[in-house]
Amino acid sequence: MKKLIFLFLFIPFLFSFSDNSNSSNKFNNNSVLFRRYEFTITINGEVHKIKGNAVSGIPTGNGYFPGNPTQLQTPNKCIATNFGIEKAVSLEINDVTARNYESGQNMACEIALPNLLLGVNQANIILSGAYFESLSETLGSENFNFQTVKGAPIPVKPGKLQFSGKLPITITELGQAPMIDRMRFYSFGETLKGNYTGTIYLKNTKDGNFTIPVQLSIDFKALRMY
Repeated sequence: MKKLIFLFLFIPFLFSFSDNSNSSNKFNNNSVLFRRYEFTITINGEVHKIKGNAVSGIPTGNGYFPGNPTQLQTPNKCIATNFGIEKAVSLEINDVTARNYESGQNMACEIALPNLLLGVNQANIILSGAYFESLSETLGSENFNFQTVKGAPIPVKPGKLQFSGKLPITITELGQAPMIDRMRFYSFGETLKGNYTGTIYLKNTKDGNFTIPVQLSIDFKALRMY
């Protein structure tokens, strides 16, 4: 008799788990709590990568996180934010001892997307940090400013904000906005996904032309903060 009573008590418990797993609301699904993010930047075959999930820490870098202070953060960065009227994707390795670190050196890649849409987006890119400074010197360039076209410098309009260069970033998924509760606790939607693979050219210090080829690949799945 006791076994029969236990069975009747246990059956509703099983159905409660089944209901949660089939919920149509993505933001109530446990996968949201463990929303995965990552980026991989490969330069001349050298891989720089972080990978993690939101429960292990929000990848906001060392900056201020405008959320619940009890929500964990990590020093490495993989987020998409509002940047004025544009969208910006920030990819950084700031701490090689962090839990979400996979490989590579300290570096930063900022991607500004003036008109974020699915498909190919002409993005402004800033590549900075100790790694890029060292690499540009090794390759015989004064900095990591680049062009996708080999040859003479492309003229820049006076007064324009200077970036490292422009890249045609392919956006494969726009992602979803996070849900934020009254305690400013973030539950994240699908990540913003994009990639680029190709050859860029650095400026040669000998003649001032962009003739130093670099194989560059960028792939990201960034948590949306907007």
